[in-house]
Amino acid sequence: IFKKSNGENNAIQLGTGFEKINKCLKGIANGNLITIAANQSVGKTTLLCNWLQSIIRMNHAWLHFSLEMSNGQVLSKIIGIDAHVESEKLQDGTLSKEDMAKVMESAKFFYKSKLLLNDECNSISEILNTTLRYIKSHNIAGMSVDYVQLIQDPDRRGKNRYEELGIISGELKNYARKNN
Repeated sequence: IFKKSNGENNAIQLGTGFEKINKCLKGIANGNLITIAANQSVGKTTLLCNWLQSIIRMNHAWLHFSLEMSNGQVLSKIIGIDAHVESEKLQDGTLSKEDMAKVMESAKFFYKSKLLLNDECNSISEILNTTLRYIKSHNIAGMSVDYVQLIQDPDRRGKNRYEELGIISGELKNYARKNN
């Protein structure tokens, strides 16, 4: 979900860090809702973390909601990507001195960065209200949600889950259009 930069009508075109994806999407633009869908354990979260690393390295403010991982896990994944260190080494602590230096440098950068992580919101209303607050207070370039299927909507309990997810996706898209 994106907002206009400094009140101008020009779209913010953010790169993803992947040339071929940028060509297909023409970058990440205002008002877009991009859905990454695939089977389990094929790297959707890792792809998103690569995008976040790239966006933050371009000095944009970004709000990321994680319904699957803790803020610490997401940050660790992004730091590993940025430092070019295998996630297994980062997780089990088997880092060489060189890798540790790269991790520390990345950690310093992301600590001071405009990456805003939230692992507490789990309803669509909480996500949208929090996003609006951060649009106003932190001038965020966009937001991401990992993982939409875990978003709860108390007002629609008992409905078919596919219908509920369609409504949630529609609400995210409408919000992106209104608040770009």
